Amino acid sequence: MGSLLEELARRGAAVRQRIEEIRERIAELNGLLEAEEDQLARLVITRETVDGVLGEAAQVVEEPAAGERSVEPAGTAGRRHGWEW
Repeated sequence: MGSLLEELARRGAAVRQRIEEIRERIAELNGLLEAEEDQLARLVITRETVDGVLGEAAQVVEEPAAGERSVEPAGTAGRRHGWEW
């Protein structure tokens, strides 16, 4: 009967080892998942910021009447004069 108990102990040890390996893989995958979720959150915030900036810069400006100066969209003033911010 000793060999049966030894076999059960061997199998139990093997299962415990596989469980530990799976837990390690899960921890690694959770770390990767968190990193990707953080990257996605930063991209979403960046996209929202860019949309806001471009939305403000792209506001339609009415054509000036004859003799009036035109108003340039935000962020473009001076570019045709060779200087930028």
